[in-house]
Amino acid sequence: MAYMYVLIFAAAVVFQTPGFCESTYTEIPFEAPECSLIEYLEIGTMGLIECSFNENYLAVTWYHVKEKKPIFLYKDGVKSGDCYGSGKYDIYPNGSLLIRAVAAKDESVYTVSKAISSLELPESYDISVQTTATPATTIPTFDQCGYKFGDICVESTEHVIEVTCSIRDSLPAIYLSWPKRTQGQDYFLPSTYMNFTDNNATYKSRAAAKFSFEESSFLSLLVCQCSVEFDERRTLF
Repeated sequence: MAYMYVLIFAAAVVFQTPGFCESTYTEIPFEAPECSLIEYLEIGTMGLIECSFNENYLAVTWYHVKEKKPIFLYKDGVKSGDCYGSGKYDIYPNGSLLIRAVAAKDESVYTVSKAISSLELPESYDISVQTTATPATTIPTFDQCGYKFGDICVESTEHVIEVTCSIRDSLPAIYLSWPKRTQGQDYFLPSTYMNFTDNNATYKSRAAAKFSFEESSFLSLLVCQCSVEFDERRTLF
């Protein structure tokens, strides 16, 4: 009885924020905003919501929109506010807000207001903060594997094989797919993808596919491929 063999390879996850390695044309506005309007902060690390205010201002106030309260006030070099004493936040002279230990609940919309003087209306920016979590293992795992060599799994079969891979503890959810890799290009197999969360903070993703050998094939290479999509339209309220 002749067996055919499948090499199953897992592609590592690489987290990158939108715009990295993209070639696009963008019309530069006459006056760029003084704060980044979208920030991606890694859970468990120190995060910075960046602004670049000229320091000739009267006061800067940060508001947490979800909690509907001011969290930090910086006026005449003096720091105060509802969350100043907690030690979680700090503010830089250029108006940037520091979050000392980012948590999933920090994902929200923040408003920062800069007052130049008591006679002028303050300038305000709404900033969307999305939290991220990089998995401890950035290479998907296989549910079943006959023989494993590093990140490559080898399976033998007569005709049809079902392959499944998964990855856990990520934010956002990681999309998994199953292409058959050839010298010319990848051919994506019909697959079933799902993701779910146990703790309302991070996700586990899973993808399964069935592969049928062609009569002329003896060896095929299947790849569990990952992609990460940052959704700028995520609901933060």
